[in-house]
Amino acid sequence: MVCVKVRVTDDGQVAAHAGCPNRLPTLATSKRAELSMQVATTRFSTLAIEDQDTVLFPAGLPGLEDCRQWVLLVEPEGDARDANPVAWLQSTQYPEVALPLVSPRRFVPDYFLTAGREQLERLGLQTWQEADVLAVISRGEQGLILNLKAPLVFNRQRRLGSQVINTADWPISYSLAMEPMEVRRSA
Repeated sequence: MVCVKVRVTDDGQVAAHAGCPNRLPTLATSKRAELSMQVATTRFSTLAIEDQDTVLFPAGLPGLEDCRQWVLLVEPEGDARDANPVAWLQSTQYPEVALPLVSPRRFVPDYFLTAGREQLERLGLQTWQEADVLAVISRGEQGLILNLKAPLVFNRQRRLGSQVINTADWPISYSLAMEPMEVRRSA
């Protein structure tokens, strides 16, 4: 489980609350005996994946309506690079289309999602435990930003995804304040 816990309230709204880890879901695996699909990408070369590693966005994404089939690329659990919070949502249809994603809770510990029940029912979600919520990272005028107003919600069991409008008061462009890194000279 990752990002944000989601539940349906008595008034029909879906509310998400703190308490889940800041980890990325593991949807795609890289080592399988039988591979069924080769996905060409411009960032990651050619990926060998199974059909069951794909995620369907039935309506696509705003601006990417033709991109319906995706694969979520994350570091394997226990990898030494667990500190890298970025996952990639790679289109299986268009090699040049890949979106960087993070758990919004990684950068905004009190982040929560509130959305209409119908938005999550479209994904076939029965309980909040089935949902994973990730935010798209992009580059803004002041550096990197997260879209907290319209995160991506995943149903891992059914391999479905959708961009959901958060009715809570979160910005569409949340600036990630980057701390200056200390640099050591090696020579």
